[in-house]
This record gives sequence, C-alpha cells and structure tokens, in this order.
Amino acid sequence: MLSPDPPSSKSQRERLLTVSSSEAAGTLTDLHGNTQSAIVLDVAGFDVLLLIPSPVSVGSRLELSLKVHDQPEPYLLSGVVHWQQPRVDAWEIGIALPEPAPKELLFVAGGSSRDAIRYRSSIHGELWMAQDGQICRATALNYSRDGFCLSCEQQVESGSTVIFHWEDQTEDRVANRRSVSAHVRWSSDVAGSFLIGCDLLSGTRYALSGIDVDERIRKIRGRQIDWSKLLTRETASTP
Repeated sequence: MLSPDPPSSKSQRERLLTVSSSEAAGTLTDLHGNTQSAIVLDVAGFDVLLLIPSPVSVGSRLELSLKVHDQPEPYLLSGVVHWQQPRVDAWEIGIALPEPAPKELLFVAGGSSRDAIRYRSSIHGELWMAQDGQICRATALNYSRDGFCLSCEQQVESGSTVIFHWEDQTEDRVANRRSVSAHVRWSSDVAGSFLIGCDLLSGTRYALSGIDVDERIRKIRGRQIDWSKLLTRETASTP
C-alpha cells in the first residue's frame, strides 16, 4: 500500500541512518570510474536507498561495493539511479536493482517489511477516470516500483481504472508529456482532499521517475564488470 510517510519529530530515513551508518557503507562507482562513499539508508526488494556526498545523474548505471558489519566479503551490486533529492550536506539516491537485494542488507537497513521503497515526489498532472471520463488535477506524492500515491480534488472509488498525465522536461528543456494507467487500490478522504493509492497497469516500472528503468536494467545484465579493479581501487583509497 502506498501512502505518505506519517509526520514525526525524527524522520524514518534519519532513524534508519542512525541504525545503518556504522554497519553498511561502501563505494559507489559510475561508468567513468568516478567513486564516492555511500551509506545504506533503506533496502526493500529491488530497491536500495543510499546517502552520498555528491549528486549523480538520474538514469545513470552505477556499481556499488558494500561492506556490512560482521560479513567477511563486500556485496557487489549494479543498478540504475531513478530518483535523488538533496539533504543539508548530502544527497539521497534511489537505485533500482536487476535482482532482489541480499537478505543481509534488508536486515542492516532496519528490517523493513515493505516490498518496495516509496520515493517522495511532487509531480503535478491530471487524472482521467475511465468509467465516466471525468478529469481532475492531481499530484503524485510518492511512487514505488509498481505504483504511486496521488492527491486529487475529487473522490475516486477503489477498484477504478485511471490514467495519470503529467509533463517533465528533457535535458534540453523540451516538455515531454507522459501518461500511465493504473488500478486504484485504495481511496481516502483526508481533510477535504483525497488520497488514492494506485497499482501500475502499463508502462515501465518506476514509471513516474520519467526514465525507462526496465530498458536500462536490461543493459546492465549484458555488461561485464571488472570487480577486481573496483575493489583494488576501493582498498587503495581506504585509510
């Protein structure tokens, strides 16, 4: 079920960082050989949420070597960056993996029982209801691998089929209109506005990220990685 994170004096991400920072850390490497440190914030299914010092390009393919407390060998992962947001002095990034993450990483990240991580968003668009053809304004508050949560102006019944339309900009600032169809899993009235949780019916996974994650994952599966060079470089840079 997709829904906004409940408010708290200390966010879930900060609590996970406290748990994870001394237990799961490693090195992130891009296709040009640039490296930076990484800390695991959350892991669920095919998702890894990291904290890193510098931003990376959404859509880029990265290699990750993670050393977990009490585990003799690092975990070697490849993935695609589909989301990032700044913190005060660092960046959170969401990485989609070709295969489910190792269970040891799930434990280190706090034992989350979710099948997928929810990524915060503020994507403004329009919602079209298939049953009666009505259209209303809507905002995607978060998305996951297979769904998203919307805030909209009118009630939408559970079980409905809807299409969400929105625009994003390409690198050359050209508006790109996108749409995705979904099944409404749940609907809730919250202080006069309506929240709906949707499961994707069409399009790629992580559809609201604005990139074709599935296609980039297929490229990862066909690429050979020289992990010996990555690990040698990581060891040499460790004080």
